[in-house]
Amino acid sequence: MLLYSSRMRLFWVALSFATVATLLVVACGGTPTAPIQPGPTLQPKPSPTPTLTPIAVVNVKILAKDGKYAFEPATLKIKAGTQVTWTNDSVAIHTVTSDTLIFNTNNLATNQVFSVIFTRPGTYPYYCNIHTYMVGTIIVTP
Repeated sequence: MLLYSSRMRLFWVALSFATVATLLVVACGGTPTAPIQPGPTLQPKPSPTPTLTPIAVVNVKILAKDGKYAFEPATLKIKAGTQVTWTNDSVAIHTVTSDTLIFNTNNLATNQVFSVIFTRPGTYPYYCNIHTYMVGTIIVTP
């Protein structure tokens, strides 16, 4: 019985060693590789297109109002082709996130801005992902 246990143990040790060696060879490869170049950052393609020249620019401020944070103005009616620029005028971090995620910012610190040119008519509700009571709506007309 002792001989059987020793042989089995030796078998498992050898098998484990072979597995580790195989994984190292596969992971390290035998040929030199070029350094990995970072690929393009994927951004969601909003229906509003930020690369066009806007027909007008409208500003929305993110501020403290009546003891709470708010988008000012909260509702905005604009023509298609208008750029909306949000500016964080508060001391807190905020986001500008559309309900359908066609636009979504990273955290905006004080004085940071975010802009979108709205090219398609429609209603675009949005909110702050941090302060979810902060809501706004962009209404785009033809």
